[in-house]
Amino acid sequence: MPLPPYLAPQWTPEEIARLGELYPDHSNEEIAAIMGRTPASVKIRAVWNGFRKSPAYKYRVKSGPRPRKQVGCIPNPLPVIERLLRKHGYK
Repeated sequence: MPLPPYLAPQWTPEEIARLGELYPDHSNEEIAAIMGRTPASVKIRAVWNGFRKSPAYKYRVKSGPRPRKQVGCIPNPLPVIERLLRKHGYK
């Protein structure tokens, strides 16, 4: 369970410098594990300091495996279509 904001440890200048080194080419989860922070705090601090992900990292994440689009999720759509047609007055 994360600490409340008033109890969370402050970021030191050394941690911010390390974040600047890691942020462009690593995921927020990886950085959080390395630095002992939450992924949300890593993202917030990076945004506050103007750090951005590198184009190579964005390409790597974007070109990774994607979930397949579910096609034909209704096993037999004909009864569903017929029911909708009857409901709206078509025969």
